[in-house]
Parts: sequence; C-alpha cells; structure tokens
Amino acid sequence: MPQRTPSTRRSMYDLAALVTVLATGVALVALGVAPDSLAAVTIALAGLYSAWRTGLSGRGTEREPELTTRDDQDREAEAVRQEGGQS
Repeated sequence: MPQRTPSTRRSMYDLAALVTVLATGVALVALGVAPDSLAAVTIALAGLYSAWRTGLSGRGTEREPELTTRDDQDREAEAVRQEGGQS
C-alpha cells in the first residue's frame, strides 16, 4: 500500500477544514444566525485555523516572515534605506 506524502496529508487536512468551515457556515445561516454574529464566528474560525497551520509548519524553527508581494519588498527596502540614513 503506497504511503501518503506529508504534502498529500496536509492537503487532506486543508480540504477537511474547508469543508467543515463551509458546513458550519451553511448550518448557521440555515438556523437564522444574525449576519454580524456569523461574521464574528467566521473570523474566529479563520484565526484558529491560521494558528493551527502556523503551528504545523513552524514547529521548532524560528523563521523570518517571507516577503510575499512587491509592495512588502518595497516597504522593507524603504525601511532599510531610512535606517541607514538616520544612523
């Protein structure tokens, strides 16, 4: 029987989390929960999922956050230039 790779297993967890969150949202809408309460629950669930994902990938290692967009890179370069000029 073939072994599943860690990335496949993570994809399965991601899919399960997505389906669970969507099902929860549909159930809350069907029960007539107020939109602002639904938004609060959604934000809380997203925060929990984010913390869970970060805990999986960063366990035992300290990494600098990656600069993901050109704007982030430009801001970082500008901050470095300003620090260099003030010293």
